[in-house]
Amino acid sequence: MTEDQNSMPVHERSGQPGHLKQWQPSPVLRLMLTPAILILVLAGLVALNSDLLRSTAPAVQTADPLPGQLPGETDEAPYLNPGEAIRLGTHYIGDSVHSIVGLPSLYQGDLVLVNQMQKLPNDYAATDLMFINELATMLPPEAFTVSKTDMQLNKRAADALMQMIQDAYTKGIEGFTLVSGHRDLAYQVTLFQRKIKQYLDQGLDAEAAAAKAKEIVAVPGESEHHTGLALDLPSKNHMNLETTYFETTHGLWLAENAWRFGFIIRYPEDKTEITGISFEPWHLRYVGKPHSEVMRRQGWCLEEYIEVLRQNGGITVRTDEGKIWQIDYQLAQDGMIVIPLIVGTRYSGDGRGGFIVSAPVG
Repeated sequence: MTEDQNSMPVHERSGQPGHLKQWQPSPVLRLMLTPAILILVLAGLVALNSDLLRSTAPAVQTADPLPGQLPGETDEAPYLNPGEAIRLGTHYIGDSVHSIVGLPSLYQGDLVLVNQMQKLPNDYAATDLMFINELATMLPPEAFTVSKTDMQLNKRAADALMQMIQDAYTKGIEGFTLVSGHRDLAYQVTLFQRKIKQYLDQGLDAEAAAAKAKEIVAVPGESEHHTGLALDLPSKNHMNLETTYFETTHGLWLAENAWRFGFIIRYPEDKTEITGISFEPWHLRYVGKPHSEVMRRQGWCLEEYIEVLRQNGGITVRTDEGKIWQIDYQLAQDGMIVIPLIVGTRYSGDGRGGFIVSAPVG
């Protein structure tokens, strides 16, 4: 505690240690001085109280700049210039809060990356799952069928899937069939071993069979199906899951329209060297908008998209509808990330140690 100057002994204030000045004013003078003294005392108390208030009141928290934001930037600078569709980096200025994130959060969200190089932890568990049959009954049976009654998807992916199927149906495209959604670890083990056996039966040795199987079926822990965000969607007339599905009416429609509902063709034909998985025109991955639109427009697969965000601290984009999004890439600081106080803001772990915060800013 800082000692108040007025609390010091009189002999120390006088500058003459040990000697007290004795001053006895007359009664009349005392009466004249009393009001003035009271005024001075009150003024001093007011000043002291103001200082105390300034030192103890919680400071007004100004918005923290998001990672990648330059100091001194103002909201007068446009997020994007007229006609500009994408810009590397972000410069959000506005109210924000800090959100606590833990290790499990790195593997939750629509943009978590799962592949041969990015394995999910052994204790991973998908969240927000729902049985797809609960929604499928809302569609005409000729529009959509589910191959298994106990199939589950992430709720956001399931809702988007129903909207997409309904849209296709109104355009005369029917017969989509969901053959795979969420898979737990044990089921993925069964699928992987089954594929290895298939190649062993064709004469490949164990090492070659396993390597070949990895091109078709993900190793347990490396499958997007564990998240409930991935699904296989052939049509009832093309159930063999072959690349020729891309040439069918259903395959072509998905390639052209899936992005409008937050889905991407996860393993494109020209990205096999990056994804490590051969072309699968039936395999969709829910990433949500605007991410699906950006990836389609830029020709990026999910691996490329996340790498662009990591390398540049995020991007600022304008959608076809004219909405501007800031997609910020953050590493947690002291277990927290910065979330803009904007309705519609959401975040996702990327599975690689970072978080992607998406905010509609204009």
